[in-house]
Amino acid sequence: MSYSRPVQLQPKSLEVAASQSWTQFMLKVLRKHRHSFGDHVCLRTIRTKLGEYLDGRVPVSVEEDLFHHGLAMLKKEVWGSDNFSSPDMYVLYMFVLYKPQMQHLEVPGLSQHADKVTVLDLLYNLGAQHGHLLQSAKIKMFEHSKISIEENYLTKRMLRGFMNLKTLVLWKAADDAMLQIIGITCKSLESIDLWKSIKVTDLGIRMLLGLDAQNNTRLCKTMAKVMIKDTSVTNIGAFDFLLHCPNVETLEFTHGSFMQQFLDTIEQSYVNKHRTFALKSLFFPVLSSDFMYNVIKSFPKLEELSLWTSLSSLAEIKPSDVPEVRTLKVGGLNYSSILSDLTSVIGRQLTALKIETVHFDINIDDIGQDCPNLGELNIINARLNVTPSTEKQPFSTAHMFSKLRKVYFFLVRTCPVLYRTLTKVRIV
Repeated sequence: MSYSRPVQLQPKSLEVAASQSWTQFMLKVLRKHRHSFGDHVCLRTIRTKLGEYLDGRVPVSVEEDLFHHGLAMLKKEVWGSDNFSSPDMYVLYMFVLYKPQMQHLEVPGLSQHADKVTVLDLLYNLGAQHGHLLQSAKIKMFEHSKISIEENYLTKRMLRGFMNLKTLVLWKAADDAMLQIIGITCKSLESIDLWKSIKVTDLGIRMLLGLDAQNNTRLCKTMAKVMIKDTSVTNIGAFDFLLHCPNVETLEFTHGSFMQQFLDTIEQSYVNKHRTFALKSLFFPVLSSDFMYNVIKSFPKLEELSLWTSLSSLAEIKPSDVPEVRTLKVGGLNYSSILSDLTSVIGRQLTALKIETVHFDINIDDIGQDCPNLGELNIINARLNVTPSTEKQPFSTAHMFSKLRKVYFFLVRTCPVLYRTLTKVRIV
């Protein structure tokens, strides 16, 4: 069955139509000037004339909307060109249209050294006097961590102008010295993503938070989301975030790199000092019931709990220990008893349940009974069944899965009766 998109009978608003027409015209002009430039004279001329036209005619908020609308068109139409003899169109676009009063910026991957230097130098020069008003900056221009000395220097200069940032993405190129600059400069930073920045170490985390300075940086109070996947940070640096930043709700790192040492530290912290943390999402392999209990008690604000375990029974966990959990992810289960324990304890508060790689038959009737508020059910690599009609059902199935809106099965073996059960569910 094929589906056709609904015909849009309502014409575009005059504002939208005008902005699209203006952006297309600007891209056309810039394409004519896509040459290897040294003194930037023609681009400065375009920038000056454009500024004179926009000043007093276009509100700042609309001007930024036009800027991002043009980037979207540029990404769709131009990026991916193989013409490496000319500057990337993004460079020209930034040079002419970016202003330090804008709130959001994303710098995509740039293949040429000259293009990266031009963008970094531009951002520094525009923010050198009063800084940028950027709330969010996503710097993804670098292809790998081995950036040149010039690129490293210019990146540090650029970061000193990002005084108002709340969100920073700095992929692959960050190092410990940059983190020190960020800690001193970005006093309101709430989220940082340092993906594949292998030069970032535990020392850089201490410098970011000012742990060895006379006073900690303000980031210890503002930081809420930290992503250090594929860096050189160990369990020590990760725990520093939890210990010194009481508002950190999200901490993402590469699973397996130092997971067990990290969890051991958390467990000992709870056993010795009953210390708790603010994380809302946590994945961990469970080796023993006591270990599971101590780790879960360390995070009373959890909203998403992910467990991988071969235990046969649940620890002494009560609903009051995980009052905020709404999403449960479990995997690697060898015994149906622990799944039953989990759903019987917290099933009524769950809105999402995800089960992966279990070595027993899952009774979907039990899931429906224990988890009446499920809106999403994901099952991967498992066998499903229902209570045989020959057995007396201890509960009514009439209203099971009444709130279910999303079902995802992959590598799942089911029985025909199950499909008849799910046909009663309205999936949207």
